[in-house]
Amino acid sequence: MNHRCNFITLIVALLFILSPAVLQASAELPAEFETALELALESYEASYFPGEDVRWQVEMEIVDSRGRTRGRELTILRKNLAEYRQKYYAYFHQPSQLSRMVFLVWTQAEADDDRWLYMPATDMVQRISGRQKRSSFAGSDFTYEDMTGRHPAQDQFSYLGVEELDGRQLYLLRGEPLDSSLVEFAHYKMYIDTETLLALRGEFYDPQGELHRTLTVEQVEEIDGYPTPIVQRAKNHSTGSETVNTMSEIEYDLGIPENIFQERYLRRPPTPWITP
Repeated sequence: MNHRCNFITLIVALLFILSPAVLQASAELPAEFETALELALESYEASYFPGEDVRWQVEMEIVDSRGRTRGRELTILRKNLAEYRQKYYAYFHQPSQLSRMVFLVWTQAEADDDRWLYMPATDMVQRISGRQKRSSFAGSDFTYEDMTGRHPAQDQFSYLGVEELDGRQLYLLRGEPLDSSLVEFAHYKMYIDTETLLALRGEFYDPQGELHRTLTVEQVEEIDGYPTPIVQRAKNHSTGSETVNTMSEIEYDLGIPENIFQERYLRRPPTPWITP
């Protein structure tokens, strides 16, 4: 009887040791990173902070589950500040019903971002709350937060190892929100290029463990010395819709003045900076 109990105990122990959760937790970080959070932070910098400032054009194609398409065209300005703070200004050119709509963001490292949306049809300025940042950006499959990045301090990370995707070696992180009441996902996986540290893929899972959304970077080019995403795709696996953002006319370090990222410029756009 004792031999049988010992055998069962051994099998249970082996199953525990070989379980995916334990295997994931046992992955050893590369020597240049002390913690998984440090890796996440460096990827966040590489993905969202290159240059002192930047201006780019975006062509957005939204495809619903029936294959019907809608388009958006906009100019985005970004200005980097100290302590992981940034300011964004997004001006819509097309379609006509969204023309002159403006999205203004002041990001904060460890606090809620300040976000404003100007709707010219009603001449109203709407404040976007922390809970709304995970909602659709301009009817697309990207969220407001996708457009400006999610600061790693909002999540807890574990390092899962290195995987190969499309011939590239990628670090794999698992992130879990510190406050799950503010997001629609239970956890996510982030695939980070081992060379550029750009986050090339994100998979968001719902509380039932089902894949809910996928974000992918499909094309990267070096511009002004910075590895830069050119084509990004967001897919909503729950609705079957997807959105592709194609970036062009990307210019870094233009000396964009900080004072144009103010609420008074929502109705009075800084024309020289947002004209394609």
